[in-house]
Amino acid sequence: MKRLWIICFVSLYSCRWNPPAIDKQLLARVANERLTIEEVRQQMPRGFSQKDSVAFVHHYVQQWIATRLLAQQGEEELPEAIKEDIEKQLQRLRYQYYAQAYVQYYLNQSLDTLFPEEAYQKAYELHKKQLLATQPWVRYRYVLVRRLTDLRLFQKLLNQENPLWETIRIEAKRRAVRYDLQGQWKPQDSLIALGKLFHTALHNYQPRSQPYVLWVTYQKRNYLLLFQYIERIEVGEPMPLVLVRPQLKQYLIAKREKQILKSLIQRLVKQKQEKDAQFYSAVQLFP
Repeated sequence: MKRLWIICFVSLYSCRWNPPAIDKQLLARVANERLTIEEVRQQMPRGFSQKDSVAFVHHYVQQWIATRLLAQQGEEELPEAIKEDIEKQLQRLRYQYYAQAYVQYYLNQSLDTLFPEEAYQKAYELHKKQLLATQPWVRYRYVLVRRLTDLRLFQKLLNQENPLWETIRIEAKRRAVRYDLQGQWKPQDSLIALGKLFHTALHNYQPRSQPYVLWVTYQKRNYLLLFQYIERIEVGEPMPLVLVRPQLKQYLIAKREKQILKSLIQRLVKQKQEKDAQFYSAVQLFP
């Protein structure tokens, strides 16, 4: 058996006695393999106390030594047939790891993740039947008014025959009122969670047969909620493009990756054929 050296380890954080002949970073050594403090630190979970860290290091070092001792003994005593099978498996893993690493490196160098709007639209139309809502969603905007002077102003705007949304938007931005003017999508449950005013607005105004384009107003205790349904999606209906854009982007990236890798393999096969007359490949697999 090959000679074994084990260097005693007291703590990662302190060591009162350090003989100058001992490498302070070295925890253990088996033959020509070395285990350093830095390697163990990289494996240690965050948030450990000093006591937990010492216990972790002690266990890790023991396992590291045991694994290498067993591996060395296996190299010496296992039958040749088993060792040949292990070498074949290691070779397969070597090819796999190199291929995966190169693919990732090549994609990082070549992949463009910016897509035109037409690509999103095309992907959306292709997959719309699979992108269905699992809960009701609404697109809305609102202004929540509290001060009496602001109440009167917004009531006046609402009482107009055709209240102008742009005017309401400008006045909301000017005044110290709570508002969300983006017309964004949110699950209906999240609106209910915003508070009693929103819950009342949702409860009192839920028509089913026409677009949600009217204002809901709710006034109580000097609060006025101006709430506008713009659009609503029920369970089982296709989600709008804006909500599924991240999923579509992943689809487009995967599609582009597949195209890039196919082109790369075709180029590598062609280069190999041009340089090596003895290279035979199933070219029909990469038309």
